[in-house]
This record gives sequence, C-alpha cells and structure tokens, in this order.
Amino acid sequence: MPTLNPQQRIDSHAAPVVPLEYAGQWVGWTKDLKRIVAHGKTLEEVAQIAEQAGERDIVFEKVPRPNSFVGCR
Repeated sequence: MPTLNPQQRIDSHAAPVVPLEYAGQWVGWTKDLKRIVAHGKTLEEVAQIAEQAGERDIVFEKVPRPNSFVGCR
C-alpha cells in the first residue's frame, strides 16, 4: 500500500491544475506530478484505488473547494 503522508505538500507551481470536479476530494498524483491516478473522499480510499491500479509511489493532495479561503491575515 502507498505510504499515507497527508503532510507532504505539493509546490503549487509544479503541479498541473486539478479538474474542478475533484474539489473537496483527495487526489493521488504520480511521483512526477504529471498525472492523477486516483481521487476520492478519503485519503485511505485514494490509496486503495491507486494500489489497485498498480501505482505505489503516490503523492497525495487534498484539493480545496472553490469557495474556500486560503491565505493569512
């Protein structure tokens, strides 16, 4: 099973744009960040789908919802 590491961050300049339909979900990227191999509501679900697809070295990302605030005051 892929290592579950939700603390791993993706450089927003390195990853391609995530389709809007994945908003609010977890996605699993290939290590080179070129392809989404799985998506779902939970990290565990995404890890399981990725493993079933034969993908083992996955980078996980929680996709924010379109109306969520990201920033600081």
